[in-house]
Amino acid sequence: FWESRSTQKPMQKLLPIFENVLFWAVLILILFIPLYLKFPLFGVGGSFVSIRLEDVLIASTYLIWGIYLIYSGRIKELMKDRLMQVILAFFFIGAVSVFSSSFLTKTTALHLGIFHWARRIEILMLLPLVATVINKKRQAYVYLGALSLVVFLVNFYALGQRFLDFPAVSTTN
Repeated sequence: FWESRSTQKPMQKLLPIFENVLFWAVLILILFIPLYLKFPLFGVGGSFVSIRLEDVLIASTYLIWGIYLIYSGRIKELMKDRLMQVILAFFFIGAVSVFSSSFLTKTTALHLGIFHWARRIEILMLLPLVATVINKKRQAYVYLGALSLVVFLVNFYALGQRFLDFPAVSTTN
């Protein structure tokens, strides 16, 4: 009994640190994903698929989030959520589709199908990530403020491209 309490205390002390890191990581993602151009970080051989800097940032955030969910015990709560179950069913159907297109109909290379499937997972999992990170109204307001700023900046630049000859950068993505 005493051993389990002593091992829980250090992890319980780390949970607020994880929550703070996740808050800032999500805020960075809200600002970074729409504003940073989709330049490839490195390409995947034999394909047009590229890994981008945002993919690395998102994967790092998911790693921290996964550790947090395990140590906080919130993973069980997340798996019981009906929306999360639907999302997981969507991912399963995507996996079946990749298997079918690669091995049954042979219309897609396996590595390309996996990369496209992983990109869908990467983007869709942002919803439960943000939903589990927001613990206070103030955090939601900060995220909404950051999102409003991003929408304003994107629209300002778009209008600048249209009417003020701002440069357009094509990354072929």
